[in-house]
Amino acid sequence: MYARSMVVAVALVGFAVCSWADTPPACPIVGYEQLTKLVTHAKGKVVLVDIWFDACVPCKRGLPKVWGMERKYRDAGLVTLTVNVDDTGDEQTRARVIQFLSDQKASGINVQLNERSQVWQQKLDVKYLPMVFLFDRQGQLLRKWSDGVDYAQIEKRVQAELETSQP
Repeated sequence: MYARSMVVAVALVGFAVCSWADTPPACPIVGYEQLTKLVTHAKGKVVLVDIWFDACVPCKRGLPKVWGMERKYRDAGLVTLTVNVDDTGDEQTRARVIQFLSDQKASGINVQLNERSQVWQQKLDVKYLPMVFLFDRQGQLLRKWSDGVDYAQIEKRVQAELETSQP
């Protein structure tokens, strides 16, 4: 059920899900509008979005925790979306990003945002990375974490939302 609903949601946006279970990594490059559609098309699911970049050590330490939550809670209705914000024109960095996702056996949806930093920082109100957003089953923002993200705290909030908001 999870895989089918995510494929439908992503197909509506017009690109494939990055899933490493069956295929080699291929992380689609998306614009801000496509990113927004990924969240809105996941209505009925709790959505956890993690914004990160390649040189950010705390970001890369936290991502395996996000993918662990995705594996643990996907059947309960959690969708995870990791968003890399490195320059999409930098081929070496893009290769490192894809290699990292592959090495970590990333799950969920993983994309690279093709927007200038000034644009996404303003639109997402980002001051520090990593930054994590949690959306409820109706697509409403529940909480935003940044500057010293505590993934254990995030997991507790995810659990609580999944338990209190049955589809």
